[in-house]
Amino acid sequence: MDKDQEIKKLTNEIKQLEEEIKIQKSNYKQLSTELGQSIFENEDLDLENRKLKREIEELKQENHELKKFKEEVEKSTSWKIKSMFK
Repeated sequence: MDKDQEIKKLTNEIKQLEEEIKIQKSNYKQLSTELGQSIFENEDLDLENRKLKREIEELKQENHELKKFKEEVEKSTSWKIKSMFK
């Protein structure tokens, strides 16, 4: 009887370990899927970030050009005369 009990005990332990392995595999698959999604999201965000940086640089350049134009306009004699009558 002792051997039968030991066999049953080991059989139950094997079943528990198999169930634990299934759970761990499922968790691994879920984590792998989440990681893949995070990688794709990160790539999308990185692309968006690069686009925004380019846009910021373009806006800075445009702002600089507009400031230069404003300075030129303000230096002109006709602008000074018009601003005096306002």
